[in-house]
Amino acid sequence: MANEFNSCKKTGTDLKKCAKCHTTFYCSRDCQKVDWKVHKKVCNPNSQNNLSDKIGPSNVTHNNTQEPSRTRSLDQPISKPYTRLHDRKWLHDRPEKDVYRLLIDCYRMRMEDKCKIDGRAEAGSVQAGASNLEQSFRRLLHVAEAKPDLLPPWWDDGKKEACVKLVRRSGGEDGGGWSCLSRAATKEEIIEHYGNPQFPMHLRLFGEQIFGYTPGSQGNGAQVIELMMMAMEAPGARPTMFGHFTLL
Repeated sequence: MANEFNSCKKTGTDLKKCAKCHTTFYCSRDCQKVDWKVHKKVCNPNSQNNLSDKIGPSNVTHNNTQEPSRTRSLDQPISKPYTRLHDRKWLHDRPEKDVYRLLIDCYRMRMEDKCKIDGRAEAGSVQAGASNLEQSFRRLLHVAEAKPDLLPPWWDDGKKEACVKLVRRSGGEDGGGWSCLSRAATKEEIIEHYGNPQFPMHLRLFGEQIFGYTPGSQGNGAQVIELMMMAMEAPGARPTMFGHFTLL
């Protein structure tokens, strides 16, 4: 799938990303500088206080994340999410309904990523035009169940059905509920819903722990988690600064 540069409209697969937000593509450093007056209005709010979806040069400032992260739409926030991902306990010690919500959104975002980043829709997903979306979601649950300790200790067949039941309730007659599988979940929508610019990364890294890879990557999630732990959650972690005009 070709990427498009905002200013000169050049297309192709060899464009470079803005290293600050990782969402805008450029054909050269000069083009990036020309576009900066416009792009900085979008780039700055999304990256000033948070690392991007991928580890890379950017202007970021982080404090030691010992307190629970500020997250909307969940009953209970957690502290040190990257440490929990590293320990394969990201879903542990959460309320049951939060676990269901996160499993559903991990699936929804993964289906969207496979379509937009990999350039192909997953069979059985809404992006592929499937109607029986529940079967596709159950596959994620089945694979997750096969991974030791990835799901909370209380997880069993009854909890699985309660999770699927939440999907059905969210669907309703018009499919308008947030947790409805027929509603695609973009990165921007996830950030807005949870109020946390890092939340798409959390979902993607957890999805990699389930399936072994992340769409558009070669399965380097473990390295990303360790870097984020060192940068943000290690005792005495220091703010990190990088040059924002470096292209990846």
